Amino acid sequence: MVVSACDESAATALLETASGACAAIEDAGVRCGRDSVVTPLRRVIVHVPQTDANKASRRVKRGLSAAKTRRLVGYAELAVDDIDDGAWATSWRKYYAPIHIAPGLFIVPSWDRTFVAPPKSAVVRLDPGMAFGTGQHASTQVAVNLLLPYVKRGSIVIDVGCGSGIIALSAARKGARVYATDTDPIAVDAIRANFKANRLRPVRIARAAGIPKSFPKADCIVANITAPVIERLAPALARALGHGGALITSGFVEGSARRVRRALETQGLELVERGGRAQLAFEERRARITGRWRGFVHRKPARANA
Repeated sequence: MVVSACDESAATALLETASGACAAIEDAGVRCGRDSVVTPLRRVIVHVPQTDANKASRRVKRGLSAAKTRRLVGYAELAVDDIDDGAWATSWRKYYAPIHIAPGLFIVPSWDRTFVAPPKSAVVRLDPGMAFGTGQHASTQVAVNLLLPYVKRGSIVIDVGCGSGIIALSAARKGARVYATDTDPIAVDAIRANFKANRLRPVRIARAAGIPKSFPKADCIVANITAPVIERLAPALARALGHGGALITSGFVEGSARRVRRALETQGLELVERGGRAQLAFEERRARITGRWRGFVHRKPARANA
């Protein structure tokens, strides 16, 4: 899909959500519009197996139509091409570069051996494979930046809808005890491999929707998933959060933020922080690309003293 550069994040989210695969992004030249206004373009690419192509294409077309109606995406050209699975498995890597995802934290491709982190910075090495999540998407960046200030060494952190594991790995790098879940077996395999590659140990990774009852009460829960799923899981998220704990939600745009907030506050959670454009102001470039994507931090009230 070719879109205006300003719509890169929305197009990435649409394609990744519809296909369940990671998106690759490259420059696609410029477009000369009315009054000779020149607009830079981006090509956002996903690869799906041939057996899933028709279904994914229909989902993308429906999503693109809805996004245009809601003015989340302006100019967009969609194309579907055949490509050998084996060729894509390695060729997509050329689009993936190190990302300064949060203050003092870099996400670096596992195959990049030339990157040198600045002093006092942490690095998470990642090979997402076909699992959702490379760190390029704005909602992931919102989630990581909202989460990390609440993570201390030994904190119990649960990542719901973990994808390739960027958020969980970022918490583990700060010394958290990490639990993670995803419904996608590819994601579960990817996050396990990425923890091993970073010489980090999660407490448990489970293929599950939501949070298994066997998981302990969490100091922090992060859910970078769609608004409807957050709304549906709100009661379970609130139950799994320890008193005084922080729930970080992201993966939704401005238009859905009110619904998400209402669903969480109905469960007795208190809004303490919002994330989005200003929240990522540590780097102006990062602030620009977050666009309309938003996040919240809610607290579960501490127990009253007897």
